[in-house]
Amino acid sequence: MNTKINQNVNLAYQIREGMYSDSQIVNACLKNSTGTIEFFIRDNNLQKIKFSNSFQIMGNSELLEKNQPDEDAMADSGFKQLVGLLANFIKRSIDTYQYSTIVVRYQVNEDGQSLKDLRFDNIKETHFKRR
Repeated sequence: MNTKINQNVNLAYQIREGMYSDSQIVNACLKNSTGTIEFFIRDNNLQKIKFSNSFQIMGNSELLEKNQPDEDAMADSGFKQLVGLLANFIKRSIDTYQYSTIVVRYQVNEDGQSLKDLRFDNIKETHFKRR
């Protein structure tokens, strides 16, 4: 098997395990119908996962009502779909993730059972040796 493919399969496994094993990430996803997850990759290995979400506080020059995370906004099936799609995308990718930040933006359907939108960005980094 190609080295790049092996690296992507290994990275997909690390991301899947990291998502399932971190209760803060699981809870953040389950309570937010939209969110952004960042995966920091160094030397083809997962280093850090970060979750963020945003709330619109003003629209058309008017202050909106306070927006709180939705309780049970994403069902377990929606979370499993998110993790599965992400892992499969990385496994099958022809891209490399040697030094990258992977940014995933998701939105679930109103029922919380499935994804409405899923976006994937691979932000490559160049690391220079210090002299």
